[in-house]
Amino acid sequence: MCGAVAQSATAEGARRAEMAPALDRLLPLSARTVRRLRMVVPAGAMLLWSLVVFAAVGGWAGHVTQWLALGVAGTPVWAAAAVRAAYRPAPDWGAPLVSTPMGALPSGVGSVIARGPDVVVLGLLPVWIALLLGTVTPVLLGVQAVCSLIAVLVASSTDSRGLMERMLDASQDQEAAAARASGTGTGAGGRR
Repeated sequence: MCGAVAQSATAEGARRAEMAPALDRLLPLSARTVRRLRMVVPAGAMLLWSLVVFAAVGGWAGHVTQWLALGVAGTPVWAAAAVRAAYRPAPDWGAPLVSTPMGALPSGVGSVIARGPDVVVLGLLPVWIALLLGTVTPVLLGVQAVCSLIAVLVASSTDSRGLMERMLDASQDQEAAAARASGTGTGAGGRR
């Protein structure tokens, strides 16, 4: 929980840029590059946090250097989560309401709130496994490095649609291309 608070505090610049996109557009860089550069401050802060926390865990579990290596390998996940949360889209307040014990909420609010913490939960899966096992293996270190790379790629994406929406669009594009190739389509992706 402390990690989430620390990483959230370091993403203020990215949150400001999300509210005023002209800040990012003033830079002569692509949007993906700017988002990756916005991960530098959260990564620096979370590296310090990870070194302290994983040194303590390593002192408790033994093999401090392995735990420190796992903490360093997991640092990009924290930075990616901070930037992903900062650039999350606004909820669709016009969506159908869902009745909850706390009152009615638009149906998409949960997915908007989960954007950012989802990267931490999934990207740090090797850390959770190491904590459960009480030891760090070379395989967990390698998997953590791969998870960190995936997290950075996901957080630097400028597509605000969800995975299911992108997959649906891709399948519709493939169907339209197949229809055009066979000459049975109407040209707009529809069917006869």
